[in-house]
Amino acid sequence: MDMHMFGYNLVFWLAFIALIVYLIVILKIKSNIKTPKDILDERLAKGEIDKDEYKSLLETLKGKENGKK
Repeated sequence: MDMHMFGYNLVFWLAFIALIVYLIVILKIKSNIKTPKDILDERLAKGEIDKDEYKSLLETLKGKENGKK
């Protein structure tokens, strides 16, 4: 009987640890996803676009976001 309890406890803890690892991986993947605004900010920081183009593109993005709702 004690051996069965040990086996159930072992399975429970392994499943629990697997769940924690899975959640950490999922959160890490989601944190790497860039929004269109993030990409626009990076382009401005790299000097690929100037402030005027940035503002124009940002307004375009805001217009598209409002159109979704």
